[in-house]
Amino acid sequence: LDPILEWADEEPIEEILERYKIMAGDLSTVRDNVERIIVFIGRIARDLSTNGIDLQEKLIKITEMAETLRIRIHYGIREELFDLVQRLDNVARVRARILYKAGYRTASQVKKEDPYTLDKKTGLGINLCKRILKEQ
Repeated sequence: LDPILEWADEEPIEEILERYKIMAGDLSTVRDNVERIIVFIGRIARDLSTNGIDLQEKLIKITEMAETLRIRIHYGIREELFDLVQRLDNVARVRARILYKAGYRTASQVKKEDPYTLDKKTGLGINLCKRILKEQ
């Protein structure tokens, strides 16, 4: 699971592939399988919590943690990038981290900018900034 955890911690994919001597498709397959397992764990916890088991609060927490971990593994990001990756088109892990480092914490903050200001603050390029803001 180390490659998957490194992926979720935003390690560059090239370094992960080299370190573990694996191909990108292998990492993707393992990521998909781990994500599926986490979804099942979350569903089990949710089902148990709605069936009146005494551990309801703990199971709800497990459900939330499983969903958080699933998103981290799916996108290869830390939690602080969730909103940017999930709510902005053309933004994945690398672009989200660039936006975050430029001071943008939410998709709403990004969407309030004009493309020229966004480009100036991030260096992503005017055309990409327009696509992110859906102005093109």
